[in-house]
Amino acid sequence: MRLLRTTSQRNATLDRPYVWEGAVLRADPAWARQNLVRVTLPTRLPLAWNGAVLVASVSFHRLLAHQLRGVLDDLLRRELWPLFHTFSGSYCVRRVRGSNAISTHAWACAIDFNSDTLPLGSTWKWPTKVIRCWNDHGFVCGQDFGRPDPMHFQAVKLFEAGH
Repeated sequence: MRLLRTTSQRNATLDRPYVWEGAVLRADPAWARQNLVRVTLPTRLPLAWNGAVLVASVSFHRLLAHQLRGVLDDLLRRELWPLFHTFSGSYCVRRVRGSNAISTHAWACAIDFNSDTLPLGSTWKWPTKVIRCWNDHGFVCGQDFGRPDPMHFQAVKLFEAGH
């Protein structure tokens, strides 16, 4: 198991997904080609900001795809998947909103759901069994961040395939 809690840990394990052009943060296309895979969602979800668009799969880091597939399968098996009603984003090279820190979405190790009803700063809490399911697969939810972000789930541990 490898930790993915800091920028240096993510860069060491997942490689650096961005380049700097002066002070501008940009996606590294070579990194994307080498590291992004598609993970199919249990059911198609409407895009949070355009409900006419249905999302069937998401981009995620190849080393973490098995963990995302595992948590999605568990949510479906435990009949918790219906709580996830819109897809709100995964891979995106950008900074954390309101910060200079690089978002975990840049490494394709984070995914957002339900941003239309769970905006940044919302104090709503997921049921414990949902959080436990994500935790079992090496993810944390942003609902307990200093600035709550309950739509957000990010991998903080990389498990070997088959874990």
